[in-house]
Amino acid sequence: MKTKIFFFIALVIAVTFCSCGEKEPVVIDIDAISSDIASVYEGAHIELAPLEGEAADAHLGLTGLYEKIHAESSITVTSDEFVVMEALDEASAEKAYKILDSYRKERIALFPSYASEQVPKLENALLEREGNYVIFVVAENITEAKDIWNRYKG
Repeated sequence: MKTKIFFFIALVIAVTFCSCGEKEPVVIDIDAISSDIASVYEGAHIELAPLEGEAADAHLGLTGLYEKIHAESSITVTSDEFVVMEALDEASAEKAYKILDSYRKERIALFPSYASEQVPKLENALLEREGNYVIFVVAENITEAKDIWNRYKG
């Protein structure tokens, strides 16, 4: 009987410790975080326009990688823009992250020829991946964008 009780206690302890290491999958409301990220641009005299459907795919090169995406880009000569997306899976999220990083680097190389003051925003852009989610934000107030992202990703 003592053996059975000892075994049961050991099993409970093992399950407790094993489950503590498991990380719950992150679930992010794309609409809510997009609205919060858009607030980063308020008062900055930056006008962003939504990139939807084929326009987003053509501009960003993320075709076939996402369940849901919200993207907005500056309509003036600034580097300001943001993308929040829920990828199909983690592999798609990783691919999207790499595509957006390449896109950011291309813009860093391009902007010095006509708007060099925009380069620091691109260099300090928020680009992160958490599970199936990817965020890319280019803004003057990148600290606020990072705070918003950290709140959502938990």
